[in-house]
Amino acid sequence: MLASYAKGRGIGDCGVSQRFIWDGPRFRLIEQAEMSECRGSIDYITTWRAMPVR
Repeated sequence: MLASYAKGRGIGDCGVSQRFIWDGPRFRLIEQAEMSECRGSIDYITTWRAMPVR
């Protein structure tokens, strides 16, 4: 698993977080959450979540 976090301000109340998983040939995005406006909330909104393969 590979994780990424880019924050916009010192306390981290805006930015993007992502998680990727290796599936053999490449890393695939499995989850992304973001807060585009720096407004004092640390509750990021999930904008992408991969469905599990069964």
